[in-house]
Amino acid sequence: LLASVCWLAIELSLTVRHARAALDDIVALSDWHAGEIERRADERLGDALAMLDRRLESIERRADRRLAGAERRLAGAIERADGRLAEALAEVRALRIETQAAVAEARGVIEDARPGVQAWASLSPHLAANALGAVAAVKVTAGQAAQTMREIERATPDIVASIEASTLASQQAAQSAAQTSRNLAEITRPGPKW
Repeated sequence: LLASVCWLAIELSLTVRHARAALDDIVALSDWHAGEIERRADERLGDALAMLDRRLESIERRADRRLAGAERRLAGAIERADGRLAEALAEVRALRIETQAAVAEARGVIEDARPGVQAWASLSPHLAANALGAVAAVKVTAGQAAQTMREIERATPDIVASIEASTLASQQAAQSAAQTSRNLAEITRPGPKW
């Protein structure tokens, strides 16, 4: 019986030793498989990141082209607005000069007519009244022309300011549109896939 117990103890000891060795082999094999899975995942992740980088570069190039196009169109619109503003200012200045010349000419006519009206007044009182009426009509016309000129002169800075404000507003709107395009490009940029 003692021999059987010894034999059983030795067998049990050998079985435990082999079980520990088998467990170590299983741990080593599972470590190897985990490393292999991690290596493959890293490769696939690297490929996915490279593809994502290429797509992002493509999106950025397209967004840059669109922004450049928007900036060119904006510059063209600003240039056209500046040209129109310059034309409007030139027309206002020309009209002002013409009106001033007309007012000066009307005043000259009135001054030139004054000695003739006085001479007519000495010849006949009725003739003087008619001449005075004509002179008064010319004076009223000259006064209205002068008043119109003053109104144009007063309104010109407001017109110019309004045109400049409109140009500034269109520039700001174009800048806002360009910022919106940049924001849209940023928002639509694809994020990482997990």
